[in-house]
Amino acid sequence: MEEKNTLQDMVPNDRRSIRRVEITPLRRPRDVREPSPAMPPPPPPRVPSFGTEKKRRFPEKNLTIWILASVVVVGLGFALSIFFTKTTMVITLKESSPIIDTTFGAHKTPVAGELPFEVITLDKNGSLAVPATGEEEANVRASGQIIIYNNYGSQAQRLVRNTRFESSDKRIYRIDKSVVVPGKTASGPGSLEVTVYADEPGEKYNADLMDFTVPGFKGSPQYDKFYARSKTPMTGGFVGKRLTVDPAALEKARETIRTTIKDDLTASAVAQIPEDFGLFEGALFFDFISLPQTDAGGTVQIQEKGVLHGLLFSKSELARVIAAASSAAPAEGVPLFLGEGSSLTFTVGAADTYAPWEKESFSFTLKGTARLVASFNENALKQDLAGKTKSALPTVLAGYPGIDHAEVVMRPFWRQEFPTDPLDITLSTAAQAELKQ
Repeated sequence: MEEKNTLQDMVPNDRRSIRRVEITPLRRPRDVREPSPAMPPPPPPRVPSFGTEKKRRFPEKNLTIWILASVVVVGLGFALSIFFTKTTMVITLKESSPIIDTTFGAHKTPVAGELPFEVITLDKNGSLAVPATGEEEANVRASGQIIIYNNYGSQAQRLVRNTRFESSDKRIYRIDKSVVVPGKTASGPGSLEVTVYADEPGEKYNADLMDFTVPGFKGSPQYDKFYARSKTPMTGGFVGKRLTVDPAALEKARETIRTTIKDDLTASAVAQIPEDFGLFEGALFFDFISLPQTDAGGTVQIQEKGVLHGLLFSKSELARVIAAASSAAPAEGVPLFLGEGSSLTFTVGAADTYAPWEKESFSFTLKGTARLVASFNENALKQDLAGKTKSALPTVLAGYPGIDHAEVVMRPFWRQEFPTDPLDITLSTAAQAELKQ
């Protein structure tokens, strides 16, 4: 068997020699890079200062934002200045302080130049329980308030003590003191409030509101022109046993009740007077009426009624007559008013002999220091200032002789004109004496 030439069998058919086979170098994968020469390490990253990087990278955008912000701030400031626009003016009025001790006349229906007065009348009841100390037989007459009317003539009419008033059901009541009923005026009949007492004791004279005639005028022209009407019911008539109290305790209780009533009535009168009117302490008059006592479980209820009559005067009218009497007007031809801080004592001559509130006229004395303050027309001044420049203020004020000077504050500070709407101008007044303090 012939041996095979192994090497020869492995030679390909083209019969090339193995020595001539070229060996091609193997290719490296594409993702494998040749090593580069050694490089120095990169420098550490630079940390920019705050805002520097932004400013370097976005200069145009940053400038736009700042411009828009400035416009917004300016616009907002302008809008707020318009919203908070305010003009105020503090006015100092001319004034004088004359010292007087002068007698004046007051009139219910004054003619030109005379001083008018008005009357305020208030009443109030009060009571206090006092322990009983005994018992007694009592005979008490009913009593109540009536208003007498004089529609007969302009002359006052005196009615003597015990003058009778007859009710429509023929019960008789009397006054316990002489009174003078004012005469009628153009505004109506004269009138006077009085207390009347039943002709006899007992409960049969207790009655509701009624009308009355004056029997003493029967057969005369006055009979139909003098009449009366109840202001309060007739109460307190009693005959029989009732509880009693110690006289000293009774008097103390009445004094306590009257003091309380007086304080309450004074406070009520002060609260009710108009702003332009003044009420002097000496122009307050009080009447007190002891009402019937009542028993209440071992105590006696002491009851009192108080009536206040106050004489009211206009502050401007008082200032006018005081200025005329003292020749101390702070400004010529300008309306005045009696300012706060006046220290005047008001006294009615012989007030204990008559009731000045019932008179058509009476005289009184004012003594002390009066504070006379000039006035001005506030609405007219606002109209004159509206739309004017601040520099025009002296010219405008020249037309208001009652004003001494004025200080103006305008906001915002650059504003130099008064608002065109008078309602946007705020005025306040200050007296010279107050500013000097």
